Amino acid sequence: MFRFFSLAVLAFSLVSARPTNSSEKCDGDAAPLLQVKAQNEKKRNPCERCRLAKMMCTVKQVCCSQAETCDSNSGRGKIGHHGKSGRSKSGRSKHGHRKSGHVKSGHRKSGHVKSGRGHSGRRGKSGRLGRSGRRGNGGGTSVTDLLNGLISSDPNGAVYKGGQGVMFRDQNDGFFGNNAFKVLPGSLISNGIIAPNPVFPADENGNIDPNVASVGVILDEWAFNTLFGTNTQDEDYYLGVFYPADSNSVDLRCRSEEDQKRYDCRLAGQGRNGRGFISQVNSAWTQSNQAVGSGGFEIGNPYFPPDQAKKGGGTGCHAITNGAVTQINQLNARGTFAGQQQNIAKNLDCECNRVFVEFATCNNYAYSGYQGAAQNCWDKWIDHWVQYGKNYNGGPFPADIKNRDVAGCWMNNIRDMINLQNWFYLKRTVYSTNAIDTHSYWGWNEIPVTKSITDDAQHHETLAIVVPEGLDSLNQLSNQYKKLVNQALNWYVNKGYLVPGADNAGKRPGSYVVVLKQYQDSSIYGSPRYQRVFFCEDVTFNKYKIVYFPPSQDPNGKGACYIDWNR
Repeated sequence: MFRFFSLAVLAFSLVSARPTNSSEKCDGDAAPLLQVKAQNEKKRNPCERCRLAKMMCTVKQVCCSQAETCDSNSGRGKIGHHGKSGRSKSGRSKHGHRKSGHVKSGHRKSGHVKSGRGHSGRRGKSGRLGRSGRRGNGGGTSVTDLLNGLISSDPNGAVYKGGQGVMFRDQNDGFFGNNAFKVLPGSLISNGIIAPNPVFPADENGNIDPNVASVGVILDEWAFNTLFGTNTQDEDYYLGVFYPADSNSVDLRCRSEEDQKRYDCRLAGQGRNGRGFISQVNSAWTQSNQAVGSGGFEIGNPYFPPDQAKKGGGTGCHAITNGAVTQINQLNARGTFAGQQQNIAKNLDCECNRVFVEFATCNNYAYSGYQGAAQNCWDKWIDHWVQYGKNYNGGPFPADIKNRDVAGCWMNNIRDMINLQNWFYLKRTVYSTNAIDTHSYWGWNEIPVTKSITDDAQHHETLAIVVPEGLDSLNQLSNQYKKLVNQALNWYVNKGYLVPGADNAGKRPGSYVVVLKQYQDSSIYGSPRYQRVFFCEDVTFNKYKIVYFPPSQDPNGKGACYIDWNR
């Protein structure tokens, strides 16, 4: 059994670098990873079988030969899971600053894939994080090291200057198979975020339960770069749509079409009464099957040309259906700030107003809660909301945390999103009555991501299971919550996203999995500061189990972590 498993691990290590050169022979050596076009991404590399066979032959110490050639449609090279290079600064385009709310000029040269899934230097600053007992009863692999580098925080304390983060998406969130949507909600995981509960913890009925171990996919680097570009950490980046909290971005928002003086609405679960247009002149509702809703638009900042009319998926203002009429119910907070009348949203797309942070004394790179001379100032947005706004029932603050969904606005810059996301956590008792208990706090962000990319298993780096806040290991889950994990894994198997077994650890779809733990490492602004670490551990659920094979037992030094059948 041990010998068989070690071969499977070698197979995984082997396919972690796939050739893309159409003339390369299968010689068993890792080929340079060249830039490939997106249309070639889905086809599997014939050299994978060749290399696997040659490695197996090497292990068995017998001779075999393969004559396969990598054709022009060979698949992308997968991320080298042990690259050490730092974050490259080359090829970054500088463009017009976002302060004015529109694009002056500029382009997005660096916003696309550079080299498939190669060592593009996106590891961040750290290597094997969490060695000091923070991995529960398990340990790391080359994949967890890669991911920990990507979510690493800056050692000097600046916001979003470590790794670029990773994108998590629960495919089983009720949107799967609905082709009415072009974008679906995901969440950025980064240790620049200090709030607990980085992803939506829902039970089998979709109800929030902080004791649930969430199951989802981590998108690969190709997907991240294609969705957002390679320059997300630039200070003047403004190409995206990022919500600092749960926001109902895809299902309960109406996209502004200002040129036609209307909102385009398609509210999930509301049938014909939730599909139509709202006049921006007199708020009149017109039911129409021509409406696609915010989720029916493409990803991207709608104020960034070209084709901005097609963009803005997930933007817009929050809406609700009352009987046969759909109406905007976005919460406003209009009042005086710095001698001017300001609202927390600055336009009809309900984009966050940056006026609260555009002062010389504000430092976008300063952590939320920092009490030095220069703060990031996004706490002023919350103060303005509480001072001049009302909760969705019309009463004063603090109130139900659902107010944050309805008042939520989107940001075009990840660093801004992280700053406001952190302040939502640090100032939670100011606006919410049910967020005082850290264990149940809704700490995640919400980011619209392209459905066609997230639905493609070829763009999934790995499956991930998130340990609930307060636990160190999935083994600490009660039987009730282990059964929920088992049910979630069943769904991924049935939909073809998970193929259990050691032989599938290096395939897509396949069996690779990682565990994400959250822990407190200090306190800030009177609240615990949470960080996260990816690791692996042996866990048994019911039909399934996680198998951890440490790097020390792998001749390639990479280790593996995968889902297998529990027999």
